[in-house]
Amino acid sequence: MSGCSVCGTGSVLSYTCNYCGETFCSEHRLPESHGCDGSRTRSIRSRVTAAAPNRSTIRAALVAAVLLAGAVWLVQFGGLHTVTSAADAAVSTPDNPWGQRPVYVYVAAPNGSAAEQIAAAELGHWEEHASRYADANVTFARTQARDGAALVIEFKPDVVCDGSGSAVGCAETTTAEGSDLVLDATVAVETGMRRRDARLVLRHELGHVFGLSHNDADQFPWMSAEIETG
Repeated sequence: MSGCSVCGTGSVLSYTCNYCGETFCSEHRLPESHGCDGSRTRSIRSRVTAAAPNRSTIRAALVAAVLLAGAVWLVQFGGLHTVTSAADAAVSTPDNPWGQRPVYVYVAAPNGSAAEQIAAAELGHWEEHASRYADANVTFARTQARDGAALVIEFKPDVVCDGSGSAVGCAETTTAEGSDLVLDATVAVETGMRRRDARLVLRHELGHVFGLSHNDADQFPWMSAEIETG
């Protein structure tokens, strides 16, 4: 049972917004009640490049022309298990891009910072909704060791994706030769955005890691070439 992303109220009957993908109670289910404004959009551009012959690197970029508007959202931050090493990662049924559970994540942000909380919130969101978004099951576990982490999340004042210029977000995924199995992935999000906008950018980029594309925007608007902002 999910709590409302605005007031935190838990209810058996919940509503998912078609614009932002968040869950709300009956009081906050309408876009105008939780800060969505479908008239404001941000553009996204994606690129695919080739890496070494035995690996492929996929990069998806959000362009820098982002409209940052609307109210700051109250977000729930779920706790994630913290470990010191990824050496004991348990391999399970390959029902997520990495083919393992848990997936060890290194977040390049101080514990308790706004950036770290945004990352924690979106990782929790994907744990809850990956089966609906990408027919996947995933459990994330935090690690303090960047080396060996299957997923790295960074927050930077300037994000450049594949040399294509300034961007607000970028996802770089390396897959095994002749396979879609992810070896490692790095997601970067530009700092200075409102929390809601930063979460949408991070959700979009994680969507690329999970195999979603802009063609999935009809079902998940936050994967659109133009993301709705509130």
